[in-house]
Parts: sequence; C-alpha cells; structure tokens
Amino acid sequence: MSRILIADDQRDVLEALRILLKGEGHQTESVTSVTGIFNALQQRDYALLMMDLNYARDTTSGQEGLEVIPKIQQLDSTLPIVVMTAWATIDLAVEAMKRGARDFVPKPWDNERLLTIVRTQIELASALRKGRKLEAANKLLGGNVPNLIADAPSMRPVIEMMTFNFSILALDQIVNSAAKMCYMSGGQYNIPLVIRGPGGPAAQLAAQHSQSMETYFYHVPGLKVVRPSTPADAKGLLKSAIRDDNPVIFIEAETLYAVKGEVPEDPDFLIPLGKAVIRREGTDVTVVAYMGMMYRALEVAEELAKDGISVEIVDPRTLRPMDTETIIGSVRKTHRAVVLEAGAGFAGMGSEIAAQITETAFDDLDAPVLRVTGENAPMPYAKNLELLKTPSKAKIAAAIRQVCNA
Repeated sequence: MSRILIADDQRDVLEALRILLKGEGHQTESVTSVTGIFNALQQRDYALLMMDLNYARDTTSGQEGLEVIPKIQQLDSTLPIVVMTAWATIDLAVEAMKRGARDFVPKPWDNERLLTIVRTQIELASALRKGRKLEAANKLLGGNVPNLIADAPSMRPVIEMMTFNFSILALDQIVNSAAKMCYMSGGQYNIPLVIRGPGGPAAQLAAQHSQSMETYFYHVPGLKVVRPSTPADAKGLLKSAIRDDNPVIFIEAETLYAVKGEVPEDPDFLIPLGKAVIRREGTDVTVVAYMGMMYRALEVAEELAKDGISVEIVDPRTLRPMDTETIIGSVRKTHRAVVLEAGAGFAGMGSEIAAQITETAFDDLDAPVLRVTGENAPMPYAKNLELLKTPSKAKIAAAIRQVCNA
C-alpha cells in the first residue's frame, strides 16, 4: 500500500480521490495549507504528492504557490509531484512542470488517466529511491557495488531489434514520439534512447529481412543514425550513443559479426558521433562507403592499385549527423568521387552524399560524382540472384575507372 498526500481544500475533490485511490490499494492523507504540506513531509514518507495549483495559488498569494514545488524537492528530491488545475488555468500546470512537477491532472479528470499517472509516477519514484540506496551502499562498501547498479537512476535504455526490419512496426513510437519529444516539450525532455540491431543485406534472408533500414530514419530530424564498420567502431560508437541525450538508431551488419579487429580495452574509449574516418589514403579518387560496402571497396582499391589508380576510402560511420567536412576535404584532394550504397539507391544515402559533394565542391571535381547502389528490387532468396542485387566488385571498379578515365 502506498501513502499519497493530497493538498486540496475542496471536500468533494478529496472524497472522490480517496475513493478512487483506495480502489487501487492506496492510502490518502490530506492537508489544507502549504505549511501542512511541509509538516506532513517531515513526519512521514509519501509515495506521491498531489497538489491543486489553484488552491495553492490562493493560499500563498499568486505565483508564490509555484515556488512551493522546488522547496518540496529540496526536502525530498525523489518525491513525485502531480499538480491539479482547471483547464482555464492550464498555464499554471506548464509553469509547475518547468519547476519540477512530474505531471499534471486537469479538473475535472478522467479516472483512467489519473490512475495511469499515479501508477507511473510511483513506479518511477520507487526505482529512483532504490537507486539512491544502492549508491549509498556503494559508498559504505568502498565502491564494491558495480557502478552500473549504483547509478540505476541514470541508466539509459538500449533496445535490441532482432533485425531492424522489425522496427517498421515501431515507426510511430520512434519517429513521432522519441524523435520529436525534445522539440515538442521546448527542450524540457530529452530521450536518451538507443535502438540497435542488424540491418542491411545478410546471407539469404530474402526480401523481408535484408533491407537497408537506415533510409527510414536519417530523414527524421531528432534522430541520430549510426552504422559501424569495425569492432572498434562498434564499441566506441555504441558507448557514445548511450551517452547521447538523443534517440540513436544504431544499425549493425549481420555479415560483419564475424569480423575481428583490435578493440581498445580502455573503458572510457569513445568515438564521437558525427566523425568520419579515412580507411585508406589515396590521391586519384575518393570512395565513400560504409559497412560491408567499405570492405568491398578496400578489396577493389587493392586491385586497382596494381593498375596505378590510387583510391582513398572514407567511411562516414555516422550517417546523421554526417561528417561532410572530412568527405569534402578528401574530394578536394582527389577531385573525383564514387559513392557506394548497398540499398536500393533511389533517394538513398548515396544520393544525399553525392548532392553534398556536388553542391559544396563542384569546382573541385574533374568528373561527375558516380553512385554504385543495389538494384531497385526486393532482395531475392536465391544465392545467385542475391549477388546480383548488391553492388559487386566489378561494378565498383568500373565506376572508379570511369571517373578516372582509366
């Protein structure tokens, strides 16, 4: 049973709340003054404080009622405060939430919405208090409790998609909620969320499990999109993604899970989001590629080097935000560019990169920017057709030779 403190002077409201919350197994207590709130909080612990802002405003002469909220938080920072106010004075609720209130209930209220708010805030407060206790225990034990557990209140969700093709079912939550919450709340609420999992062409997983899903997300303001190519990238970029205060789409390549490489053991090793890397130095042409296409480009570059064509390979690693400075800098050095993309090509990442190069470095180009993309068709299951769907080394080499007039 949770104890809930209600600050209101209307008997009918108090009785209605008492009956409603008792049905949920909660015990309610009420006070009729601001002084009563502080006296009650000093005497016992409460799971939730519900406070009528109009009442508090009248009792404490205008805006002073709003000042009660930060003072209560100083007394108990884990106590969730839910404010109540009439629709006519909803602006008070907005101000209250800016000052630290967790949620608001309009009068007259919807019973189900009110109970949902109560349940949610009590659960969050319980988790927060548990985390604080673990933090205190960690100090008493000389730091023997793992930091991850002791830091429970600041833990950030990392959601795994078995395949990113399944994320289509969650597009509304990702695109319309997670990506826009910070903007629509005027910067009050950040969504530190990471959604990770494999995406892109795999090994005979056919049309529904082989799509390059980054195209669904990098057009959405508010989302960051990462595609790591190496084991070190996977560690450094994922750690940075978790630390970021924005929702991050972290798409791995199933075909690269077996790739081995050096990974720093430093627990603080990070790779900043939005920072590209030059995988191979060259002077004749810049090839922009990520994930599996990057490794294919490296193989082609080795072969073309035998014919005297020096290929520089730039791996964006983060598609949104994109490090156009590194890409443009490479193109201005080589004066030619080829962009690789495993996806279907039309309106894809290759189109965006090619447009950025053309708009920014047009006068530096000695040839038009070429794209090499997957075929505009669903991924076949048959192995021979699957190979035809994705960009081959032959197609990549032909595009490089074309821009180099070789």
